[in-house]
Amino acid sequence: IIRAILVKDKMKWYISFLIVFLAVFLSILYTVPYGPPLKYLATLIDSYRQPPINGTLFIDGLQSPVEIIRDANGVPHIFAENVHDMIFAQAFIHAQERFWQMEIFRRFAKGTLSEIFKESTLDLDKVTRSLGFRRHGVGDTNYLKNSTAYPSMVAYAEGVNAYLNSEWFILPLEFIVIGHSNPEPWTIEDTITHHRFFNWQMCRGWVREIVRLNLVQAVGEDLARELEAIHSDSPLSFILPNGTQLNKYDIPPLSDPSPEPDNQWIGVAPENGGSNWFAISGNHTTSGKSYFASDPHLALINPGMWLPMEMKCPGYHWVGLSVPALPWVMVGSNDDFAFGITLSHADIEDVYIEKTRGNEYLFQGEWKPMMSFNETIHIKGKPPVQLTTYHTQHGVILDEDIFGKEFSKVPLSSTEKGEEDVIFRYALKSTALMPNATPAIGLVKMMSSHSVQEAFESVKLIPIPPSNFLFADSNNIAYYLAANIPIRSKGDGTTPVPGWTGEYEWTGYVPVEEKPMSINPESGYLFSANNKPVPDSYRYFLGKSWAQSFRAQRLQQLLQEHTSHDQKISFEQFSRIQQDTLSLAGLLYRDYVLSIFPDPENVDPVVAELLDILRNWNGSMDPNSVGGAVYQVSKMKVYRKILESRLAPELADYAIGKGFNPLIKPANEINGFETSILLGLLQNTSSLWMTKVGGARRVMEEALGETAECLDKQQHPHEYQSWGDIHLATFRHLFTAVAPLAAIFDVGPLLAPGDGDSISMSAMLLHSHTHQVLGWGVSARVLIDFNRLHT
Repeated sequence: IIRAILVKDKMKWYISFLIVFLAVFLSILYTVPYGPPLKYLATLIDSYRQPPINGTLFIDGLQSPVEIIRDANGVPHIFAENVHDMIFAQAFIHAQERFWQMEIFRRFAKGTLSEIFKESTLDLDKVTRSLGFRRHGVGDTNYLKNSTAYPSMVAYAEGVNAYLNSEWFILPLEFIVIGHSNPEPWTIEDTITHHRFFNWQMCRGWVREIVRLNLVQAVGEDLARELEAIHSDSPLSFILPNGTQLNKYDIPPLSDPSPEPDNQWIGVAPENGGSNWFAISGNHTTSGKSYFASDPHLALINPGMWLPMEMKCPGYHWVGLSVPALPWVMVGSNDDFAFGITLSHADIEDVYIEKTRGNEYLFQGEWKPMMSFNETIHIKGKPPVQLTTYHTQHGVILDEDIFGKEFSKVPLSSTEKGEEDVIFRYALKSTALMPNATPAIGLVKMMSSHSVQEAFESVKLIPIPPSNFLFADSNNIAYYLAANIPIRSKGDGTTPVPGWTGEYEWTGYVPVEEKPMSINPESGYLFSANNKPVPDSYRYFLGKSWAQSFRAQRLQQLLQEHTSHDQKISFEQFSRIQQDTLSLAGLLYRDYVLSIFPDPENVDPVVAELLDILRNWNGSMDPNSVGGAVYQVSKMKVYRKILESRLAPELADYAIGKGFNPLIKPANEINGFETSILLGLLQNTSSLWMTKVGGARRVMEEALGETAECLDKQQHPHEYQSWGDIHLATFRHLFTAVAPLAAIFDVGPLLAPGDGDSISMSAMLLHSHTHQVLGWGVSARVLIDFNRLHT
């Protein structure tokens, strides 16, 4: 029995089909003038097709009655009598509200999109099949069968299918649009395969390696090196500037005794999908209890990534952000502690250059046979396509027909005697593509935890993705970097390496007890903005793809500002930190630009006008900021001028951050580094990049002149567009590529405060030639005052 509160009726699906067909047909004819009315019409139609959320439903599979209450915001609250029924009900709700999204998630991961979208998605299916997510899903399912995580997977699949098989199942509108009326039952493998793919998408390393090698081939090592991001060595740039601190947990007097770790140091010395989290201990708050904040930065999509909910049964009580297709919550709190996650950007992927001959590859003087996997991809209305993928001991071969010329063709040829028939090919090695690399066991163990100490230990079992976990309760704050981070025998993972020599193998992973971590640091606060966790003096190499430190530095500035001189921060002050739009990167850029124009009276009057706007700009990326618009537009114009002086436009796009696939990896690890790289180039008077464009002043003056034309509102006197005029966010649906359907299913455009370097983040895809938010942004905000938890 499931009881639910709030109700809407449903209509027969075939009546809905006729009305939706009419709406789509009219939108095709009259997309622009009738877009908003048709969106309203489609929304109105769909509002009558919602599944029942009121009354009593009798559902097979439950062990006891469950109550589901939806509050005024539509957020579901689940009250069950056991864990099985709680997860079952969560899955039932996910299927009620997001089954279209779940269908796409599982088909994306398993490489079966072409079964419903025909040949238009064949290239996507080839990529995911080649990387083996379907095979890994089967393997992970077998691996988890005897684990504590498996019952959650079983209950979840049962809950989804209970809805799909019920008389109350309503086919989502999107299914009607594409003519797919018979979705398959949900399986345990669907959940586990999607989880594997979801986590791989958040791993980093391989795309940038190939881009860097292509840059070296195009302009040489010295010029390519100038395009490398330089990470700040300021103490403000690191999560743990003084190394890893493990201080004692603060255990309330009535708590059960738990073993306490001794004070110790690990490491020596006192390192964009991105996110922020930060927490401050009760010693610095007006409530005397800890404050906690987390805001994941993800692609802005419709439907959104998250479905917030409350889940409660004896022994469990979680409130947080759930992900359709997965059980439990990914960010949130129970009655004892809260947790948040940011991607750590540790490098867990390497690209090897293999010497191949036919279906063999060379390793340490011996020719070995490649492993092969045969896949059959079914296509709606067409014959199936057969796909064979090959693997060396390092990983999957990146085939040109699947990954494209840019990410498969090695720009080398063998000069060795007797190797005239040798072909160099890339092979991808990734922790996220290893057998049994599933985080499910650690995550479910964390869901069962009742203290920061227990949760801290549970995430040590998580192999992927590289994640910075923040934990907080009333008295404690803690941090742990969870992931299987490889130890390389040679090399630093920045460029593809020879696979045939055996010199660049992985020898193991960074030991669990030696990863960056902190418990109740002396500062009284913790923060992460995907920045570098520890200085270079840390014992193990973790990578070079960390996010720029501007967001992290701003977080630390504000936390220090509110806690210095024995000040106490209020929860209102703490919550405002998430809204901060100041761009420290923009201020650095402003100061440099003004320094090379000490005599604005000797430049073009229009350029002088923009310099004056920059001079009076305070660094805010608020939508009303004209200075913010001048900063971003001129920065990208000057950066492109410099890059395209020596690079073809397509390679310049990759150097700026273009990924290998707009849906799977829309950006590579370089995206977001433009300010630090650009300032490094501009300030290097001996740079060959700068001599090519005539020096910093000349290229900047040209860029500012073009910026004035771009932002000019064509009014007299001159008025320029603000940041909010050119930087808007649209929550895009999968149908966004079809203009008539986009008019119905997309949400926006909406104002998007901030930029890629501000705490309130709204990032661009820099290669897209637009300042719209096509990258990622704040997908949700979680704020907790432990003085009033769950109120």
